Amino acid sequence: MTSGRYCTAHDVRTFTGLSRVDADDLDLEDFLDPATKAVIEQITVSKDWEILSGTEDSTIWYTTKYPIADVDGDNTVDTSDVKIYEWSDVNDASTKSEITSFTVTASEGKITLTTAPAYDTITANYRYYPNQVDLDLLKHLTALYCGYLYTFTKWVWIPDTYQLGPVRARNLIPMWEKIYKEYVRLLQLVQKRQYAVREPYIKKSLESMDKVVR
Repeated sequence: MTSGRYCTAHDVRTFTGLSRVDADDLDLEDFLDPATKAVIEQITVSKDWEILSGTEDSTIWYTTKYPIADVDGDNTVDTSDVKIYEWSDVNDASTKSEITSFTVTASEGKITLTTAPAYDTITANYRYYPNQVDLDLLKHLTALYCGYLYTFTKWVWIPDTYQLGPVRARNLIPMWEKIYKEYVRLLQLVQKRQYAVREPYIKKSLESMDKVVR
């Protein structure tokens, strides 16, 4: 479960056209967290065990990719979104220890440690945005995906043709399909908003972490 959400049940109804009769707050509650998680995974890229640029006597370290992403949906990039480790021996996973006291400057990929590390190998596990994304877009995307999950789950078994009393109705385009198409359209717009490629620091990376015992 995420610790935050990009949207509310009200936002879901606003962006999907669903009414309170269709989906009240309780109906949508179980879908808000999965939608937030799914959108984060769709619009970010994972970097695991990346060796950061810096020096042993420095508190300033840099990631290869940035902006660093908010992965828990609380609209803030901080220590809950990045895992930092220092290694006395990069070839021995048992020598790594987590660093928890640091700040993040997401737009620069900058990690500022409270104190200089004891060793010169610092790694980070994080996700970054490959495309430009603002909070309004995140809200819109998450609301659409939540609406899609809800309507697909609740209404997917409604047949193409069904009868209510003497009235026969035909469901030409299911609501979940309409919402999903709009979600895909907006997602594609986000994916076209590329950041300029900027890698001003010399980076190292671990060739393989298969041997790491976590």
